[in-house]
Amino acid sequence: EKRHSARNLPLLLEMRKDEPGNPRWILQLAQEYFSLEEYGKSIDAAVSGLEEWKSLRKQIEYAPTHVGATYAYILISLDCLQKYEEEKKWLKKAFEDRLTTLEYMKPTVAFYCAAGARLYAKTKDYETSRDYFVRYLKYLEELGGNRIAIEQGTAAVTAEVFQEQFIYGTILICMQSLIRSEDYSLAEKAFYRLD
Repeated sequence: EKRHSARNLPLLLEMRKDEPGNPRWILQLAQEYFSLEEYGKSIDAAVSGLEEWKSLRKQIEYAPTHVGATYAYILISLDCLQKYEEEKKWLKKAFEDRLTTLEYMKPTVAFYCAAGARLYAKTKDYETSRDYFVRYLKYLEELGGNRIAIEQGTAAVTAEVFQEQFIYGTILICMQSLIRSEDYSLAEKAFYRLD
């Protein structure tokens, strides 16, 4: 996998030059750096790419799922670097982007909710973690079995949002938040979701 990512980097950097602001290449470049565990470069590629895309947005196809997943790579890269305060700022920016208002982007928004639940659990803001977790569960109940919605509303890493491993990871990280915020019924419900 890492060899594949390293091989793709020069090609993607060339594509970025040839098609400035194209969300597909921005996303793929961030994804390849993330795969190589070069989280700082993943963040830099995503942030500069989003800025470039915003300045050229009127000349480029919108591609909300690619833009949404680019935000996701910023969030998970900051999480890997344990830069939680910066991650909070980017979570806010992701939610403020107009893509979150599009009906078919609900699975990507669900990913942001899970990221927020995990982030605030790690920073011991248990109430905020619980609030994000509740929002994530609502999306999971609404869309978890809807393959079409997931395929239309996600790209790259956000496509994992309703997969068992991701769900279980989110529950395990957030369980302390549910207990500490004394939402025992939700903690029990989440616990019994685990296989």
